[in-house]
Amino acid sequence: MNNNASHWIVVRRIAASDEELRGRVSAAEWEYAARRLSGLRRRAWLSWRAVARERLGMEAVIGYDGNGAPVVGTGCIGVSHDADYVAVIYDRQARCAIDVERTDRSFVRAESKYLSAAERHEAACGHPLFRAAAWCAKEALYKYGGVSGVDFSEDIGVEAFDPCRMRIEGRLPDGRRVTVRLAMADEKNLMAYICDFRTEKFE
Repeated sequence: MNNNASHWIVVRRIAASDEELRGRVSAAEWEYAARRLSGLRRRAWLSWRAVARERLGMEAVIGYDGNGAPVVGTGCIGVSHDADYVAVIYDRQARCAIDVERTDRSFVRAESKYLSAAERHEAACGHPLFRAAAWCAKEALYKYGGVSGVDFSEDIGVEAFDPCRMRIEGRLPDGRRVTVRLAMADEKNLMAYICDFRTEKFE
């Protein structure tokens, strides 16, 4: 493991118990999690903090911005988790973002909240992965844009979906186009990530 790497993506199964993570996070983080969090949320939080500590060191200062997104003084960090995995992305020089979701979630019930009319038509007629990919990509785009109070169905767009290349061309609220890359963590967990570096390998 190269702790001096300028960029990386780590995708890891959430620890089965808190005790697996004892000693891999700071004492303050352990105490905070024990006091404020419980169950899956605690294990997921400790799991991503353990990744950050392994890669950035115990001395790294990790905080949160005004939108509640994690920040580090040495670069940009992005974090996500579902019921199975934590995903952490880091770039020392450029913005980055990541999201991970289980593909068996009921995206249909929420599609009016996150898909435009044109996107709902594509969901009904297009690739079976579209709903999950659009949700995951829009979450990553939202984090990448760093602007709160947006309408996911209209302000963040899926301009094109290429299931063969596992790419989405996304639109940010300010109109900028951004490429979102997709990857399967396993057969039921999908990731969407945005970064300036090229990688097809996840640790």
